[in-house]
Amino acid sequence: MGYVLWLSLSTPKLFVLLLRAVLLPAMIKLHQLQAFMEAARSGSIRKAAEVLGLSQPSLSRSLTLLEREVGTPLLRRSVRGVSVTPAGKTLLSKARLIEHEMAAIQESFRRDQGVLSGEVSIGVSPLFAIQHLPRFLPEFLARYPQVQPKICDGLYPTIWERLREGAIDAYFGPIPVSNRPADLAFDTLLLGQITITVRKGHPLVRARTISDLRSAQWVVAGHEDGPGRIVNQLFREHRLEPPAPAVSCESFLAMMSLIANSDMVGMVPDCMLDASAYDLMRVPVVETMPQPRQGVTMLKHAALHPSALVFIRQLKAWIQQHPMAAG
Repeated sequence: MGYVLWLSLSTPKLFVLLLRAVLLPAMIKLHQLQAFMEAARSGSIRKAAEVLGLSQPSLSRSLTLLEREVGTPLLRRSVRGVSVTPAGKTLLSKARLIEHEMAAIQESFRRDQGVLSGEVSIGVSPLFAIQHLPRFLPEFLARYPQVQPKICDGLYPTIWERLREGAIDAYFGPIPVSNRPADLAFDTLLLGQITITVRKGHPLVRARTISDLRSAQWVVAGHEDGPGRIVNQLFREHRLEPPAPAVSCESFLAMMSLIANSDMVGMVPDCMLDASAYDLMRVPVVETMPQPRQGVTMLKHAALHPSALVFIRQLKAWIQQHPMAAG
């Protein structure tokens, strides 16, 4: 018939996964979803048609039929190109899950033939990028040369959306103690070590208690509902009003540059301070620093590539065998 339903006969497992991933009208065709996803990626009907090897009228016709099927506009057309509507964003996230699950099925077929190959997409915090991946990856790639890891950095809660979209298979980094989303699974692997940091020559470099730092300009890593809350945690544990952060950074590199080149104060992982090219100093306060939980976050019930499952399992085992690397 040319519709998604043919999958129920040819590849039953894939059909079940597609139904679980998204409830779509039965008449939506896979090539329509591919046309929509490529138009959304490129922001242009012309570019999308070139990538897919189609004529512009043919691609436009597929998109029009798709919008007619779902009953709402998915793309805004203008002389500058196309952009995704709110309804289109919802469908796009579902379509990406379908794409991800199809790739997982294809990889499972290759594995059944005795070859582990394919892409593995992993999100990491700076701590894991500095302390774990450089030592783990050479061993893994020597054993599985046909697996291609793709690494991106990020912090929660922002990176959680990439898990939900299927853009990454897992995230290795800080995990929340409370208020955990129900659709995500968290596995604590170790406790991180952090320190209060300032530039060399900072007027507060010899501070002895955190109360001496209350009036300082603080820069925090990530959102205040993410890793950035650790500053609040430290002050509240000692019955002090937390300072309002002057700057919030999704990038640890930007954060450390601000600390190194201004009078801002921040909390960074010990390993980053040791590896930094900046001339940064630890502030020797008497209070014990919090130890943020570090581990792996995954989307519950996700159908991952066999190569991704092997990569995640082996990286978890490697980290647990080298806990001091969390430094």
